[in-house]
Amino acid sequence: PNPDILNPLPNGVSICANAQAEFVIQLLKAAGIEKKQINFGKPNKEIYQAALRSLNMPASKKIVGVGDLLTSDIAGANNAGLSSAVVLTGLTTEETLKTSSIQPHYVCSRLS
Repeated sequence: PNPDILNPLPNGVSICANAQAEFVIQLLKAAGIEKKQINFGKPNKEIYQAALRSLNMPASKKIVGVGDLLTSDIAGANNAGLSSAVVLTGLTTEETLKTSSIQPHYVCSRLS
């Protein structure tokens, strides 16, 4: 699954597939079954490389990955060699941005 744990909603957050998958992994582990979770999504650079291949484009700092979560959207764009822009309308705030080791190239208060 995509490694995101939370999804921002207008009145809070919802739990994403990664959190559910991790829960199942822990249940299996308690039953003595060892399984490793495999993520194919942000922040893994492979998802960005696949998208760029489908567009026949090389990775470039001229391409900007935009998102609202530092640990997946911004880390993913950075890992793939793209520029990154965080939008402060989701789970990332100015405060979390100040304290995070993951930093975007650009910061937007909104897209409109």
